[in-house]
Amino acid sequence: LGVIACYSALRREYVRSVLLMYARPNSVLRADLSFIGALFVGALLAAYGPQPGVLWAVGGLVASAWVGSLAAHRSLAKNPGWLGGDATPFWREIRPLGTWAVVGSVIYWSFGQSYNYMLVSRFDLSAVANVNAARLLLMPAFVIALGIKSLLIPSAATWLAESGLKALTKRLLIFGSGIVVLDLIYVGFVWIFRDWLTADFLHK
Repeated sequence: LGVIACYSALRREYVRSVLLMYARPNSVLRADLSFIGALFVGALLAAYGPQPGVLWAVGGLVASAWVGSLAAHRSLAKNPGWLGGDATPFWREIRPLGTWAVVGSVIYWSFGQSYNYMLVSRFDLSAVANVNAARLLLMPAFVIALGIKSLLIPSAATWLAESGLKALTKRLLIFGSGIVVLDLIYVGFVWIFRDWLTADFLHK
């Protein structure tokens, strides 16, 4: 079920990225709303449905990813439409890049998520909850960067084709500087109010 959940999430991200490349934010929003609705139902079932809740949780991830990807797939099927044919040459060209992408993903996951498993092995689930609650304080900075990145990748490809590498680099530096300034402002705010946020707000 976990493997199916991962596959479903990757499939949803793929068709979502294609919509972003076609500069179709309204279609992305509709697909995301479908995904969120299904995910919310799965979360309710995991919290209040029959036990074990983990089956409802992972099942909810699978269902929401499929609903979201179906909505995006439908939009792409209408415009510009899916082309048929032999995709073998494309897969052959992509495979070497895909190998590096898998290696990079494993390294990224190891740095980003493996600490949860180390905490469980050394302490217990409450330690994971405590650390991730504190980690929530930095999530807005991450979400800003992630949201801008999703829109920036297809835009950057267009700018590269229209204006060349020099103009693209200049624009990306401006965007990067803006993100850094926003992050510094937010982190400064969190640092000033850290005692209230951790002790009173999060109780951690």
